[in-house]
Amino acid sequence: FHYVFIGGTVFALFAGVYYWFPKVTGRKMDERLGLYHFLIGFASYNAAFWPMHAL
Repeated sequence: FHYVFIGGTVFALFAGVYYWFPKVTGRKMDERLGLYHFLIGFASYNAAFWPMHAL
């Protein structure tokens, strides 16, 4: 339950920020930092919720 809903909500919010930030401000975000943010967030999310899923 938490594995799907929290991940879907949090990653959707981040996706919205990365999509709308350049449109609102007119400045592009660094794609490399966005990739690092995704990888660290994905790894942290799985480290936090995978043990709960495995039980």
